[in-house]
Amino acid sequence: MKTIIIYLLFEICSLFFLIQAEKHRTNKERKKGTIKTSTIFLILSFIPLLVLIGFRNITVGVDTENYVLAFNRIMNNSLTYADKNWLGVGYIVICKIIGIIFGNSYVFVHLTIGFFTLFFFYKAIWNNSDIPTVSMYIFISMCLFYQTFNQARQMLAIAIIFYSIQYIKTKNLKAFIFFVLLATSVHNSAIIFLPFYYICRLNINIKNICIYIVGAILGYLFFDIILSFINGTNYGQIYQTTSYYSASSTSIVNLGIRLLMLIASLIFSKTTIDKDENNKILYNLAIWCTITQLLTTQIYILGRITTYFFTSYIILIPNIINSLTHNKKNKELYIAIILLVFALYHFVYFKSTAINSGYDVYSFFWQ
Repeated sequence: MKTIIIYLLFEICSLFFLIQAEKHRTNKERKKGTIKTSTIFLILSFIPLLVLIGFRNITVGVDTENYVLAFNRIMNNSLTYADKNWLGVGYIVICKIIGIIFGNSYVFVHLTIGFFTLFFFYKAIWNNSDIPTVSMYIFISMCLFYQTFNQARQMLAIAIIFYSIQYIKTKNLKAFIFFVLLATSVHNSAIIFLPFYYICRLNINIKNICIYIVGAILGYLFFDIILSFINGTNYGQIYQTTSYYSASSTSIVNLGIRLLMLIASLIFSKTTIDKDENNKILYNLAIWCTITQLLTTQIYILGRITTYFFTSYIILIPNIINSLTHNKKNKELYIAIILLVFALYHFVYFKSTAINSGYDVYSFFWQ
């Protein structure tokens, strides 16, 4: 109960300041030597979430202790070959810089990794969402925020990939490749996103949806081909001897939820894309989220891959709401429905995953 109260207090505080940032948002250029009011509120919104990530105890998150031990090996120059394959060049470099500047305290690792993870999520949401506060609420309710306590390295990679989506929108291939490779240097799995600079430009129509459906069915039926490819990658070889290399019943439940989310979103696709053609990028990613989740029912390791695409809903859902609302009352009604739906999702998902992920009991590093 204490943990839930801590999470809610910090998250409500963060969302409150984000609402204020939205209210004070303006397109006016800031005067030299001043800071926009919206920026001040954004920083105030950012701090509570960073405190939870950065000041958490080594016991919060199943993977946390392993990362702390790996950080110690990095600083002692005692990394093994397996460590180097697991951690990635980018993550090792970040840890070395942290160690040189701040010393051997793992708290600074948590603060730095947490800062950049939240920075990329906030930046992507603020730049691309029609309703940033709803986007942040969805991010928290999906329990993706809590995963930063556990899968810290991959969540940083996911945040960078999430940020890189805007370069598909602006057709900036060089910037997109740079950020995808940056994410890959932190977590090898991020390289899978590279071809989506082109894939995300597909139109959302009956023809392409049918192609997606056929492709998903073929992928499921001939999964052995995909599995042989995974086996040949470093990512696959690292997890081959773990439970991630088997099927899981939770994958079927997640498939059902994500299929419902996709169908509900596609109902409003024409209106949403007519308002902003770039929303088709998010729709393509949502479809791929469902496809990869289908394949995850065969092998659980792909569950982590789906998250790269699942984040699209963080922006897509608020953009759908904004495209449907022509008056304030309707907008407030739709937002209320989304808040209730994701509050339920938050409760159920947290209850089902918190213990296994190690964030069911929160404590600060000094406790």
